[in-house]
Formats: sequence, C-alpha cells, structure tokens
Amino acid sequence: MALANEAGLDEKAVRKIVEDAHAYWAEFENDKVEASKLQITGVPFFVINRKYAISGG
Repeated sequence: MALANEAGLDEKAVRKIVEDAHAYWAEFENDKVEASKLQITGVPFFVINRKYAISGG
C-alpha cells in the first residue's frame, strides 16, 4: 500500500484489487467484448473518441 500511495494511486482501489482478485472482473469482461467487436487482436491499441484507431507502439 505504501508503494501505491507513493505512486499516487487510490489506496482504497488498490486494496480492493489486492484483497479480491475478481473485484473488476465484470469490467474486464466488458473490455474483452468491446475489443472483439473492434477486431482488436494485439496491444498496444488505442481508440480515440470511438472514431480513430491506432495499432502498435
């Protein structure tokens, strides 16, 4: 938690993730579905304003 604080992260959010590995599972699944719809097959991949897509580093 000290490192999370030092990095400027929200301690409550970090603690939630550390204590519950499935805390953000629904959001993760939603992101996977969206990536599939956009035919994203690799990372990094950036979508800007749901209009522009940039693939690669």
